[in-house]
Amino acid sequence: GAFLSRGGVVSRNREPYYILKAAGPDARVYFFDEMIDVFEEALAGRALGLTTRQHVEAIPIGSLAAIPYSGLPLKHFLCYRASRPLTRADDAFVGS
Repeated sequence: GAFLSRGGVVSRNREPYYILKAAGPDARVYFFDEMIDVFEEALAGRALGLTTRQHVEAIPIGSLAAIPYSGLPLKHFLCYRASRPLTRADDAFVGS
C-alpha cells in the first residue's frame, strides 16, 4: 500500500517516515505540499492518507473516512475513500 502525507508536516521531521516504514515495510510513502492532494489520492482509492484531526474536521467530505492512527508520536488519522474496504495489509498496519 501507499501512505501519503503533507510534506510540510512530515518531511521536515523524518521520524514519522521511519515509523511508517517500520510498520509497513513494503509501503510506499509519498509526500505532498498540499493536504488537498493527499485527500484527492485517498478519495481516488490509490492510497491511505495521513493527516491530523484539524484537517479531518476542517474538510467535511462525506466520501472520506478517517480513523485514528496511534503509531505516530502526534495524533494522526489515516484517511481513505469511505467506499473502499480496507485490505488485510491496511488492517495490519492500522493495528500496528
